[in-house]
Amino acid sequence: MAFGHPGGEVVSVIHALEGAGIRFILARHETQAAFMAGGFGELTGRPGICVSTLGPGAANMVTGTASALLERAPLIAITAATAVAAPTGTTHQVLPLEALYAPITKRSLTITGDTAPDKIADTIIHATRHRPGPVHLSLASDVADQPADAGTAADRERSTTPAAASVPRSQISKAQQMIAQARRPAVLVGLGADPAAGPPLAALAHRLGAPVAVLPKAKGIVSEDDPCFLGVLEMAGQELVVSALAAADLLFAVGLDPVEMDLTWPFTAPVVHIDPLPNIDGYYPAELELTGPTAPLVDCLLSGEFPGSRWSSDVIQQHHSAVASFIRPSRPRLQPWQVIDAVRRAMPPDTIATCDVGAHKLLVGQAWPVFAPRTFFMANGL
Repeated sequence: MAFGHPGGEVVSVIHALEGAGIRFILARHETQAAFMAGGFGELTGRPGICVSTLGPGAANMVTGTASALLERAPLIAITAATAVAAPTGTTHQVLPLEALYAPITKRSLTITGDTAPDKIADTIIHATRHRPGPVHLSLASDVADQPADAGTAADRERSTTPAAASVPRSQISKAQQMIAQARRPAVLVGLGADPAAGPPLAALAHRLGAPVAVLPKAKGIVSEDDPCFLGVLEMAGQELVVSALAAADLLFAVGLDPVEMDLTWPFTAPVVHIDPLPNIDGYYPAELELTGPTAPLVDCLLSGEFPGSRWSSDVIQQHHSAVASFIRPSRPRLQPWQVIDAVRRAMPPDTIATCDVGAHKLLVGQAWPVFAPRTFFMANGL
């Protein structure tokens, strides 16, 4: 889907999108269009498209595009640019759009008729490749009407899409040895974990008897009614969740992204980093890195034998109950948690809930139970 507030310079683009079967949604402002496109990207995993005219329209779309960068939302921002055939020295609504968007996107490109197929294919790849985010395309109004050979774009996309990374068997074996030696392993999950990693993560937690804690944007990857679910980090009750995990002697950090974490890394246990990217942020120390798609990597770990004692389900549930009691204090008047609980009881399990930023997010992020991935969305990065 595409969202935008059009000007004459992008009418051809809008017609082309609709001709290709991409529905165009009229927004009241370009900033809204970018936020809507980012929301579509987070919800579906496919790039949302936002469209603006040149000059002030393109500038208006900056905030929503920056949000997509920090929310890890795949997005394609298309802005009109001054016609190539405009008189030399034209200044009306002229801005250096590539430079304007470069710091807040994964890539900022100018499209021409002969480069359109390759650049559009590259745009889709870069927007969706980990970490997902926005890509900017600047398109001159007279270039938009030019014919382009679209026949090679799909082939290029297929040929340049990276294959699943293969992790040496020795690293998998080392991770399994670390598991075998641990007595209280725990699993931490962030937004970088593929939703498909949910079942193998739950299976690993059950095999290990390990508690699972998530970051807000990963809520639902492991259902919160699972007996291994402990709580949500960085939300109300953070101290209780951290206190419980402090007893762990091995941590699996699956898709953890520092964009969700405002506090200093609170754990001392060795960490196994599992993510499509290496531990480039250095937010936490990693004793071992397993780099690649998270779902198959977690699946590989399940092939090991893990004897020895583990956390008891009673202990995990006691910690979970302690967090639940902390965020639901008894008071003589109506409490926010009572509103959250009443709404949740009235809604189906697969209800999609969204939460904006502010102090309220600390309670909502912990108190609203989520049972499936991509059914809870919290603005966090921006």
